Amino acid sequence: MDTYAHGYGTTGHYAKPGTHTSYCGRELQHDPNTPIAQRVCKSCAKAEKADRVAAEQVAADRAAEGPTLAERAGVRYCHVGTGRRVHYSPSNDDTLCGYEVREYTDGPTGEQQLCARCIKAAEERAYARSLAAASPLAAAAVQRAETVEAADAERAPANVIRVAARGFRRGGSSLTEMITTVHTNCPCKIGKTLVGTYATKAEADAAVTETAQDTGRPVTHCMWSRPLNATPNQVEAEQAAAFDTAARAVDAVEHAEETRAAVATVEDAEALYAAALVTEADADAGTWRGQWIGEQQADTLFAVERHVEQGALFSEAAPAEQPEKLIVRARFEPAAVERVKAKADADRAAWRTEMDARKAAEAARYGTPEQAPARRVVEGVIVEHAGTSEGSTPRNATHPGVIAARAALAGLAVARLTGHHDVCEPTAGEQAVRGYMVEPRGGQRVAVYWLEGGQTIRRDTKWHGPSLDCLADRLTRQGWEVEPLRASSLCVFAHQPE
Repeated sequence: MDTYAHGYGTTGHYAKPGTHTSYCGRELQHDPNTPIAQRVCKSCAKAEKADRVAAEQVAADRAAEGPTLAERAGVRYCHVGTGRRVHYSPSNDDTLCGYEVREYTDGPTGEQQLCARCIKAAEERAYARSLAAASPLAAAAVQRAETVEAADAERAPANVIRVAARGFRRGGSSLTEMITTVHTNCPCKIGKTLVGTYATKAEADAAVTETAQDTGRPVTHCMWSRPLNATPNQVEAEQAAAFDTAARAVDAVEHAEETRAAVATVEDAEALYAAALVTEADADAGTWRGQWIGEQQADTLFAVERHVEQGALFSEAAPAEQPEKLIVRARFEPAAVERVKAKADADRAAWRTEMDARKAAEAARYGTPEQAPARRVVEGVIVEHAGTSEGSTPRNATHPGVIAARAALAGLAVARLTGHHDVCEPTAGEQAVRGYMVEPRGGQRVAVYWLEGGQTIRRDTKWHGPSLDCLADRLTRQGWEVEPLRASSLCVFAHQPE
């Protein structure tokens, strides 16, 4: 394409089709100056390339035998739901219009139509790919910028830390204990037990310390909690660093195109751009180091290889001297060794004293191992040992109704429980409990629960709710009378047969 001059200058400009006005807005002469132009206007070159690529895209859209829009944009056909619309997807399980892909297809068939929003996005994508294909370095810079934008788009939202406190009373006791639970980035619904919502872990820890003070129970954490996300300051710093990296890559590519340097990658362009910046800074300071670091001119007095140090310019080449090996022998004074041993003995004695004090305090509060309850055997089966029992709490293990229900449910998964197991909000160690739990309800009536993750479940729970139906069916087959279940039932009420 011919270039034209503005006035009597030697810079070449590109004219808009059918006019004598350049892309940069100047009025041009009628005769071209292509042979004598020493440089080309940067703004005109970019605008002409964009205009040319856009025209090529229009021609490709109208060509019947050319590549399709999906091939030029690098996308695939896909379905979202059961409708007649066909969408475009860049093979990341999301459509260009923002929906989740259900399945990929070979294209529209029959009465199916393409999504209008996907078509518009695919046209922009194809134009960007064609524009980047005109310059390999520009394509690499665009790819790096897209990677930075994708990383910024995946930033996690702000942290939401909630603290809840509720009262807990053991069965048969009139004392109410306070349980403090920390919920971190979880979807749990908290009602009147909510203490407060905090954005940082320090604020939440302060609230937990104040709430759980003098309760005698450790702080628990929600089983659905997720890890903390990056703070806003970290996100802003990472975004600023990523923006600086992308901007530097773009500047390096533009510098390589202006100087017509023979570079093939963005890294080479950045290295050349860094050398140019050092040369410019040293030239302003009046030094020769920047020019020496840059490319050697062909008309220099003598050429110096890049791996040769600056000192080689002023001294004869000589092999590097091999450094002598230095052997160091350490010797410790007997007095210093004795001081170290004495300090170690004192620390060991202090640690043992502290451990003995802790053991004494725990023994005074919880009792010694010798005070553990003895095993009780019922009908030849151990139902309680070491403070735990299977299928019920230790205090209900010897109840006749519980024993009969366990015999009827033999073979099913049974939960191993302690006397202080909380089936509403189990601790981290209690969340591994799974199976049925039987509680007496007076007379021949018992209640059978199913524990999953250490807590009771409702019958309408999506995955584990049918477990209550299995328990009811087993009891019915064993001759028990089972009360009807509801969707909100938490247990199975059954009456022992006469």
